Amino acid sequence: MLHNIGMALYKEKKYDGAIEFYERSLAVHEKFDPLNHTRIAVVLSNIGNVLYQQSKYDEAIDFYQRALAIHETYGPSNHVSVAGCLIDIGHSLKGKEKFNEALAFYNRALDFYEKHSPNHMGIVSCLDVIGNILIEQRRFDQAVAFKQRALEKIKINQPNDKFKIAIGVMEIGNIRFQQAEYDESLDFYQEALAILEEHCFDCALKIADCLSWISVNFYRMANYDASIEYLERCLCIREASLPSLDLIIAKTLLDLAIVQKKRRQYELSLAYRLNSFLISHKLLPPNDRTIGLRLSEIGEMYEELDQPKFALDYYRRALVIYMECLPSFDEDLRNIEWHVQRLSEDLNMELS
Repeated sequence: MLHNIGMALYKEKKYDGAIEFYERSLAVHEKFDPLNHTRIAVVLSNIGNVLYQQSKYDEAIDFYQRALAIHETYGPSNHVSVAGCLIDIGHSLKGKEKFNEALAFYNRALDFYEKHSPNHMGIVSCLDVIGNILIEQRRFDQAVAFKQRALEKIKINQPNDKFKIAIGVMEIGNIRFQQAEYDESLDFYQEALAILEEHCFDCALKIADCLSWISVNFYRMANYDASIEYLERCLCIREASLPSLDLIIAKTLLDLAIVQKKRRQYELSLAYRLNSFLISHKLLPPNDRTIGLRLSEIGEMYEELDQPKFALDYYRRALVIYMECLPSFDEDLRNIEWHVQRLSEDLNMELS
């Protein structure tokens, strides 16, 4: 009963209350049922889980270690529980940013699973989290190797979970993107897109994300026409799936503006920037730095189109916002002041 109350409080994220009931449950078991080693280990792990959620990683590790010792001593054949404790310790070490120590525990858990439960999906979790740590350490080739192993496991054990397979493919594409291996990254994202469009057509926003990454890869490869094509498809899906006022749509419009500028399609670029600004202006605080930045960028586009009066108007609007939200020494503020002064002088010279 005490343990069940603790679990209920844990689910409600009432961690102080949960730990109190778990500790009372632990005391009862240790006093009246000391041979029920499995139950005691479970309670110890649950106390560790609460402490982990409270970011008390050292204390969490102590409880996980106690649970691990019990499992190894009294239930060595319960390999899943042993591996689970190792993973929990790994998570806590990862929380402390002790990545190499965390990797050691994750690898121990992986060894347990592969040796004793080769089809357990905990293998995928281990491979995945090891890959994530290697990404943080910028050990990209090793990360790809672990992510590919995880993907192969999913394909074997969960062949019908096409969404999970597509996500695994996208993750590898993202690693290759971080390595500036844009051709390879593009191949993975296009593979993921094909899976999503064929099997997960109801996952519209994930399809849009995939289209966006394909566009970014083409952009990095200086194939701006292809980049625009995929980004326009992405925009159509996001506009159909999201509220009309959404910062993700504003960001997509801005991306289109950037690519169109590279194509020297300045009027199109300006139109996208203006539409992006209209959304951002309604969603962000009026003196938000981002609003000032967008106004400044619109001013730059008007300069590209040789319309200095409009450019000056937007620079001045950006200056008002920057003066409210930036310190006097900020580089963006000084830069916009220079633009306002420069264009003001140029226009005055034209009028004189």
